[in-house]
Parts: sequence; structure tokens; C-alpha cells
Amino acid sequence: MTFSNYFKNHLCKSSFLLMVCVFLFSSCEPENFQPSTNQEKANQDYQTYSREASELDHYYLKKKFALALHQAMIQNVALREFLKNEALKKFDGDYDILYNYVKNKNVDGSTFRELLLPFFENKGELNEIENTIEALTIFIPSLPQGSFSAEIWNTSEEVPLVAIKLLNNEKTPIINSQGQSYLFDDNVIPSFPVIVIKECERITVPGFSGYDSNNNREYVSENGFRFKFSNPAFDFINVIEITDGTPQDLIDAWEVNGKHQNIGWQRDYLYYTISQANSTGPYINTYSEYLKDFRLEGPPLSALNNIAQNSSVNSNLSDPTLNFVEFEFTDDRISQGSFWTDGDFEFNVYLEYDVNQPPLEKAFFANPEDLFNLQYDTVEFGPFYLYFVVDIETRTLPVNLPMLPWRLNDYSNEWKLTFEEQDLNVVVKTEESYQSTFNANFNFSVEVKKVGAEFGASAEQTHTSSITREYTEESDDLESAKVHFGDNVIIDEGSTQFSFFWIHFDYTYYELRRYSTGKCSFSLTPLEVQ
Repeated sequence: MTFSNYFKNHLCKSSFLLMVCVFLFSSCEPENFQPSTNQEKANQDYQTYSREASELDHYYLKKKFALALHQAMIQNVALREFLKNEALKKFDGDYDILYNYVKNKNVDGSTFRELLLPFFENKGELNEIENTIEALTIFIPSLPQGSFSAEIWNTSEEVPLVAIKLLNNEKTPIINSQGQSYLFDDNVIPSFPVIVIKECERITVPGFSGYDSNNNREYVSENGFRFKFSNPAFDFINVIEITDGTPQDLIDAWEVNGKHQNIGWQRDYLYYTISQANSTGPYINTYSEYLKDFRLEGPPLSALNNIAQNSSVNSNLSDPTLNFVEFEFTDDRISQGSFWTDGDFEFNVYLEYDVNQPPLEKAFFANPEDLFNLQYDTVEFGPFYLYFVVDIETRTLPVNLPMLPWRLNDYSNEWKLTFEEQDLNVVVKTEESYQSTFNANFNFSVEVKKVGAEFGASAEQTHTSSITREYTEESDDLESAKVHFGDNVIIDEGSTQFSFFWIHFDYTYYELRRYSTGKCSFSLTPLEVQ
């Protein structure tokens, strides 16, 4: 039975249960939302967590902030407009607002912080929140089918409810300042205006371990708050533009080497101008390797589960009295919490290219619609509608992420790329043995020249060393694949015809080689950068 048919067969039953639940639980108080009291297990779970260990996940502090924020938004249209404008800046590539970084900004003659203060019992409550949850973030989600987003938020009329993203529970509390609260299961997405209180995964602050060893640029606000991005790819305050070049040179390399005849290496032609007509060439410093695209592999539900798993830092938090929004469409339940509470998925790529160098770390991010073609259906939940994903298929995401120029005289003949979807900002180091093979057919005179196509007469030299690799704890491992310098970049071509009235256009398209880790696939492509 397909996922869609299963959904349709159980929709009536689920809708009936929902209406019963709305009647019984239309105003569930968050005070009933009790964390586990197993302190020993909680301490054990948090022993590698770089943020301050807390069995409660600071839920009650986040709740106080959420209530105050909702009351302030009700009374101040200018505050709602401020939040919208700050989110649209996408300082970290997503619609995030880092509270401590913007709290002293002007909002209609007052600061953001001053507008919140009247809704706390005293200044000490807000001070505690600011000092305890340094990475406190307000996130504006983009909800399905254009129901709500930062771009379309009608701030003059819409006052969003406030959700709280927890690390140690799959469910998401949604509250307002009138005392109404709902606990949404992980397989539903709201269709109404809502903003999310969470902690930003894309930054690190002085209270996190490893802050001083992070070499990325430090940002300091006027009030003295400091932070760094966990990866330069998330820095949209100081954006660095990179040109990704044109694929025409790749087409030339494909044709020069006889297309399917595989007369020589395509990268030899690009990096060293080597072909049948020219057996020796200098290194051409105009190309760099790019991660051209990315795709999750396997059955769509399995592919989603590989990246949308909930945190296992503390899985004890539960309260049966609030587990009233339950839908079991399949044995493998779809977790959609990350779709709207976290914003984009964050991926790390580790490139091992030289035994004498630590792996190069790069990052990119994608929203669910970048990775999947999604079909939604809706169900009434009291005064709301909720979205459910009823069908899903994977799609290829253009990435164009710059890696390194493949200088064959310096770097290994074979590169290893490892992928992960980042969940928590926890860095763990591991030491492993790594073997590289290097070309030996180079002539070092005034300039470095590659002598002969492919490996040449002197073949390869093998070097073995021990390297230290860093990875993020609690992230989803998408495994690795190896790319050889001699692999064809273009592996096939085809043609099609487009017609516009009486005019016909012939279009030739090229298929890039894809590498699969088993959980994801990608293309690595040399492109002209200067």
C-alpha cells in the first residue's frame, strides 16, 4: 500500500480523533509539560554537548521569553515590522534573528529589549534568559503552500503564535499570551502564522567550548555581545562572492578526448592543456573543483529519515497527558519538525585531499523543497489547519560549492568526500590512518610541467599518514565516496528539440558523472574561476 493510499484510508479516523482531542485538550497548559527526572541519564547524555548541560533544555526560560514576545507583538505593530525586516536580512542564510545581537536596536523610539521588559516580572528574568541562552534565536518559518513566511507576513494584521523548538523532545509546544497552548506532534506542520524560539545552530558564542579555537571572523554588537559563525558558509553579514565559471571548457575536454572513446583524462586537458596533440603542459591556475550538485539517495522516506531524525541528546522528555496529536501513517513515521522549526537543513562536506593537511571542511544548506518534491494535504485541528506530507520524491539540488584547485603535483590523485547533516554544534575529534597516491611524472624546472598524459611512465607514489578529522556529534552521517583525478567529468550527451511556433531549436545536454555514498550522491566538476 502506498503512503498516499494509507493516508486516505486513515484520514477519516484521524480527523475524528482530532476533533475529540480538540474538545478535551483545546487549552493544555505548558506547566503539565514535565521533563524527565532521571538526572543521571541526563548528565550522561549531555557529557559531550558543547552548550550548557540542562535537563530542562531551558524550556521554562524559553516559555517566559515566548509569552513576553507574544504580548509585545500584540501591542506593537512596529515590533512585528522590525522582526520581519530583521528576518529578511538572513544574517546566517536563514530567516533567523539572533536576539542578543539585535536586542538594543531601535524600534519606534525604544529598543527591542525595552519593548519586552514590561512583560517580565522584573529585569532579572530577562537578564537570566540573555545570559543563560546566549544563542537565543527567533526564527520565521516558511510554511507550505505560501501560508506564511517572512516575505508575506502581513505585520499590520497578523500576530503569530510562538512555538518553542526543543532539543530533547520530538514535539513542539505552541503558545500564546492568553494561556492557550498546543503540543504538536513531529509529523505535522501548522498552516497559520507562527514564529519559533530556538537556539541558533550556525553560530558559536564564548559560552560554547571551542570558541577561542574557531578562526572565523568575530562579530561584536554595540552592547558587547560576541559571536562567530560555526562555518564561513553561514556568514551572510560579510558575503564573499565567488564566480562559478562556465561548463564550455568541460565540453571541450569531453570532445578532445573522443567523448566515449576515453582517449585521455578530461582534467588533464583543463589543468595542464594535455591532449593527444600536446603531451606536456604547465599547470593552469584558472580552474577549481566545485561540488556541482547534491541529491539524497534511496527510497524517499528513508532519505528523509536519514537527515530529519530528532536529537538523541536527551530522549527521555515526554508526558503522556499531552500526547494527543498522533498520526501513524506508516511504520516509518515522517518527522517533519525540522521542516518548519529549524528552517534549512545544514550539510557539512569534508574533503580529504592530502595526507599532510587536515580535511577541508565546507558547508551548504537546503530547505525541504530543495531536496524533495512534496505533496501536502490538510486536516482541521480545532481553529487551525495542519499540513501533512502525503507524498514525497527526491530531487537534485544545484550547489556550486567551491572546493579546491586540483594541483596534481601537490595533492593526491584521489580525493575522499564525506557528508553529514548537522544537528548540533558539538565538535568531536578522531584520528585515523589515511593513504594518498601522488603522480610522479612531473618536471620541476622554472615552472612545474606535467610530463605525459594520465600517470606517465613513472606511475604513482603512495604516502601514508595519520590525520585528525573533526566531525559534529549527533549529526546524521551520510557517508563518503572517492573521486579520482582521471575520472571523466562528462560521461554522456544527448539532444532534444524545442519548438516556438515555426522556429525549432536543437539543444545538446551533457550528463555529469555522479558519485554515490549510498545515502547521497554528488557531482564534482572543475570550473573556470578566473
